Amino acid sequence: MLTLETSTAWGGFIAVESPTAVGATTTTEIDLFNPGGCVARVDTSAAGQACAKAYNELQECEFASCVPYCPVASQSDQAGEDALLGSGTSNGCLGDADTAICATYVTAVQTACATESNDAGTGAFDKCENLISDASTATGALPLAFEQYLGLLCGGYDAGL
Repeated sequence: MLTLETSTAWGGFIAVESPTAVGATTTTEIDLFNPGGCVARVDTSAAGQACAKAYNELQECEFASCVPYCPVASQSDQAGEDALLGSGTSNGCLGDADTAICATYVTAVQTACATESNDAGTGAFDKCENLISDASTATGALPLAFEQYLGLLCGGYDAGL
C-alpha cells in the first residue's frame, strides 16, 4: 500500500523522502497519492495501462528533478512542503518541473490519457483525479473519498468508479 518513491513498483501511496536540508542525509517522509496506480485499477484496458504508465513516468521525472533540492525540515514544515508540492498560490517545484525539464512527460500524459479524460469528467483519469482531490482536501476521521480510494486500491469495491 505504501512504497518508497525509489521502489520499482508503487503502491497506493508513494513515500517521498525529502532531505531535511539541502545536502542533508536525514529525510522527512511525505506520503502522496498514486494517481497512475488509481488509473491502472479503474481501467485495466491497454489504454488505461498506457495512461497509468505515462503518469508514473511523469512523477518519476518530477521526483528526480525536485526532491533532492527541496528540503522539508519536518512533518510540520508547511513552507517546505509548499515549495516542493505547491500551494494555492504557487506551483511548487513539481509544478515548475512540469513546464521545464519534465515537459515531454506532461505531453506524454496528455497523449496517453486523452482517452481516459473527457469533457464530462467520466474517464478513468478524471475519476481518479477527482477522487484524490476530494480525499486530500476532506476533513474528518475517515473521509468518504479517502475510504473510497483505499477500497479501490484494496479491491474491496469500485468506489463508484
